[in-house]
Amino acid sequence: ALWQAFDDNELRAVQGRMLASLPPEPYVAWLRLILPAINVHERVGMMRGMKANAPAEAFERVMALGREVVGDGWAAVETALS
Repeated sequence: ALWQAFDDNELRAVQGRMLASLPPEPYVAWLRLILPAINVHERVGMMRGMKANAPAEAFERVMALGREVVGDGWAAVETALS
């Protein structure tokens, strides 16, 4: 239903505002669960959005977290973002 009322850019903007409103601790806890659970294409899309919209420090912290929780599989994300 949302896709009938909003385009992808509008939905990403809403998602970004929602995520930005979260305190860091619950967001990090969520990332610890979600990053290993999603596929590489979803990880790359998530991190591209974060790279484009989040403060550089926050982006780098999430990249480090990805390395920690995903392990060797995170290299594909780093390659796609370089």
